[in-house]
Amino acid sequence: RSRDLKTRAYHRLKDDVPEEVKRERHSRLREYHYSNAFLLNQAQIGEVQLLLVEGVSKRSLTELQGRNNGFTKIIFPDKLIPDLTSSGTVRKPVKGDYVAALVTSCTSTVLRGVPLAILPLQEFYAGTMAEQLSSLVTAHRYSTRGSGNCRT
Repeated sequence: RSRDLKTRAYHRLKDDVPEEVKRERHSRLREYHYSNAFLLNQAQIGEVQLLLVEGVSKRSLTELQGRNNGFTKIIFPDKLIPDLTSSGTVRKPVKGDYVAALVTSCTSTVLRGVPLAILPLQEFYAGTMAEQLSSLVTAHRYSTRGSGNCRT
């Protein structure tokens, strides 16, 4: 039965499902959703993704957050990275920047990653910076070898 007084369901249907059954159904649905979301996010670990920086993370001032093409939130450290939009410079990403990030871990709702470089949107999709990004990924993996931080 609808809770909205303006619907036909509110006036014609009776809510005869016990609250305990509703809670159990909701719990199973939520568990199914989060387990599948986790599997989908886990499949993205190791990928280099383009994200749009939204700003500082809500939980940590030392991290930034952005969104990828699938609108999944990606949390990453706020650190100096190469700015491939202006050759030879290094800076921290700011709101509105496009950043290539290596996805390193996840939960059912959020991806975590390492920022590789600030770059133009068109060049990421054209593949013109594939070699540079590949070398940045290799450098990251080499720098985290043995530290226990690399989950890819």
